[in-house]
Amino acid sequence: MDQTTPKSLANAVREIRPRRVILESRFAGQVPAEQRSNINYARKAVRDSVLRGEAPIASHLLFTQDGVLRDEVPLERRLGINAGHAWLGCAELMACYVDSGISDGMCLGIERADVAGLPIEFRTFRPFGSQQERQGTTATVISREQAFAQFLGIRVVDVG
Repeated sequence: MDQTTPKSLANAVREIRPRRVILESRFAGQVPAEQRSNINYARKAVRDSVLRGEAPIASHLLFTQDGVLRDEVPLERRLGINAGHAWLGCAELMACYVDSGISDGMCLGIERADVAGLPIEFRTFRPFGSQQERQGTTATVISREQAFAQFLGIRVVDVG
């Protein structure tokens, strides 16, 4: 007799369904080389998220592709940001990759995630306080305080 029931199938799907994650990282750059670096970093962050068993949406990579929206046109940038934030209601986590800092766009996403009650993780590919990336591709989760301290260039000492 087949032991598979609709209920057991639903439970199995729930167990293997990746959690939906909104991914935040810097996008724009002052010069084209900086923007290319930010795009490569975001791709690395997407890979890290997928390897964690997550299903990330990186709207800043998706909507800024050629022929979609132009980040340099303010109205189109706003439309892309709003479209990305529309995922707040169905996401289970926001993951902010912060090695290159926290941009104004990221701050807006963080603020909206806070208002929506969405959990936020801050992730880095560097050991905290280091300028060198670790070997490997797995990012480390750091605290909000560490992320903003890193962004502001403040040294935080763990006294715990």
